[in-house]
Amino acid sequence: SSRRRAAAAEYAVHRGIPRVLYRAFAEQTPRRHRATMPVCEAQEAPVAAACSAGKKLRSSAAQEGIPAFIGDDLESIPSTDFASDASDSERCESDSDWASSSAFDAADTLLILDWDDTMLPTRWLENQGLSLASNSKPTEEQLEQLHAMAEHARQTLKAAKAHGTVILVTNAERGWVELSCQRFLPSLWPSLRGVRVLSARSTFEQQGVAEPSEWKYLAFQSEIGAFCGPPSGARCKNFVSIGDSPHERSALIRATECVPGCCAKSLKLMEKPDISQLMQEHRLLIDCQ
Repeated sequence: SSRRRAAAAEYAVHRGIPRVLYRAFAEQTPRRHRATMPVCEAQEAPVAAACSAGKKLRSSAAQEGIPAFIGDDLESIPSTDFASDASDSERCESDSDWASSSAFDAADTLLILDWDDTMLPTRWLENQGLSLASNSKPTEEQLEQLHAMAEHARQTLKAAKAHGTVILVTNAERGWVELSCQRFLPSLWPSLRGVRVLSARSTFEQQGVAEPSEWKYLAFQSEIGAFCGPPSGARCKNFVSIGDSPHERSALIRATECVPGCCAKSLKLMEKPDISQLMQEHRLLIDCQ
């Protein structure tokens, strides 16, 4: 079993899945999602091996006290190339291109993180009656929980930065990330310096776009296009999206459809988590290193 796990992990690295995310990708893919994954035929056998190893990892997670709801609510697409209309020559020239390097370079990797209920426990704050209002003051117990959450988010952000360029794309209005971070997760604030924050809503709503899902898609399209830049030969790009909404997954698929030579992976977190559940998700990511 350890040999199979090692083989699956090695495959994941060859296909561009960062080590920090591999365990979550392998483990947190419910069987009902695997059957509908758009995996290329050439990838089916190795992906099946990774999923088999994922069963072993799921058992390990259970022993660590990670509840079933995380496994049921997370979905991922292991190293799938969504540019189905592109020819093989337009992507990486052959599988040997993937095998020739152990992983994507950080320079070729873009990680797109959501903010609300991904880094910030937004739903929990609402349930606790906390807001940006000056008369809304957390209790000592709430402050302790928020401090712990900030530390988990900081470690996740640090790990993500080690694997590529990190940006935050949110459907909240411009300024919300900065204000909410300084108010509720102040110890995380220094880690956000240098991280590009894009409000999809503030950018595209004023252009007449009304649908939140379209805000995310247009933001992803813009950022991915800017990251790719001019065509760079056979260099493959690696895109990782982490967020609690289906909008992120849909936006990533649509935004990478016409990007030749890329790998796109979406990690969907639990929707409407409380703060303890969100911290458990971050622990899972942090422990994957």
